[in-house]
Amino acid sequence: MKLKDVLVKVGSSIFSEMVPGGGAILDIVNEFTGNKVVDNNSTGQQVKTAIEKLDPESQAKIFSRDVDLSIAEIEGWTNVQTVLAEADKAGASTRPYIARMMAWAVFLTVVALAGCFVLAIVDADTGMLDSLGDAWPAIIALLGTPTALLRAYFGLRTSEKKSRYAAASGQSIPSAMSSIASFIKSR
Repeated sequence: MKLKDVLVKVGSSIFSEMVPGGGAILDIVNEFTGNKVVDNNSTGQQVKTAIEKLDPESQAKIFSRDVDLSIAEIEGWTNVQTVLAEADKAGASTRPYIARMMAWAVFLTVVALAGCFVLAIVDADTGMLDSLGDAWPAIIALLGTPTALLRAYFGLRTSEKKSRYAAASGQSIPSAMSSIASFIKSR
């Protein structure tokens, strides 16, 4: 990304907060001006004005530092990923434990039911097969709750990851109403 484009996008916002690695760019501008013309509270417009006051040769040297800006963007992205990883570490104990318990409940129920069916078939016990066939409401009740919890857990994790990413990268977090509106518009 070109520094000129970044300066236009940032505008009246605080440059160092809006641009990943913005502090390094401010240091470059101050290096060419010879004194501390811009600081961490400078807006994009103030940085642009400070650059425009320099001679054309110095301006060209600053704008040729786009590679430094790209490196700063990469470092900013790395910082976002680090924050997301730390956030995942902090809250990743209770819900995964519950999900693991529900997975085991589903697994054990399925194994027990399959075992009953196999045993009834091997023994040719039609009465047991009829009883198992008539027990479908109980089977649904045994499997329904853990399965619903597992589906909710994995669905919530996906939307939670999207929200965390949006918050960490400075984007707006979609609300339930905006999600419904976008769904209706897509129809």
